Amino acid sequence: MFASPIHRTAAHAFLFSVAFALCVFTNFPWILWVAKVGHGADKEYQPQAWMHGSQVYMARTTQEVSPETMSDGKYWEYFGGYSGSNHSLPTWVPDVADAAPLFTWENKTGVVTLTYVPSLRRFVMVVGTPTNPSGVGSMEGTFDTYFLESTAITGPFRMVTYLKEFGPQAYFANIPSK
Repeated sequence: MFASPIHRTAAHAFLFSVAFALCVFTNFPWILWVAKVGHGADKEYQPQAWMHGSQVYMARTTQEVSPETMSDGKYWEYFGGYSGSNHSLPTWVPDVADAAPLFTWENKTGVVTLTYVPSLRRFVMVVGTPTNPSGVGSMEGTFDTYFLESTAITGPFRMVTYLKEFGPQAYFANIPSK
């Protein structure tokens, strides 16, 4: 949905991009916002392709969901890291250039989906990443697919399983919520 270059400040001179594509509609009736996850890269040497990256990022709506809030970037904010005495309180920032990754795994992120599974009381993240290390021709060949879980939408996430070379072009693996 939003896939544009992010210009960092002088402290972050490298130009990087984050591709937010899929929305996670929460299954909580008391939460009226929508979150979406995407992958990106923040270093020049890391792959930056629509299928390949090194970090996973999150955005969420700031107001109740409507066609206007879904399609206008001014109604979105971005995960900015953690604060608090034990670094467990998620913070949200209005500028995507100040976004912090949910996690980093160099050259091992790609298309990412996130689903809340009520029966598990967990958020399950599925990441598909091409096995081609250069990112060039990344649609060809097999993809590694891995599953992570967390009790909170912003993590921390724990690896559940890693499926090496799961399948050819397995790039949008996901778990339905119902």
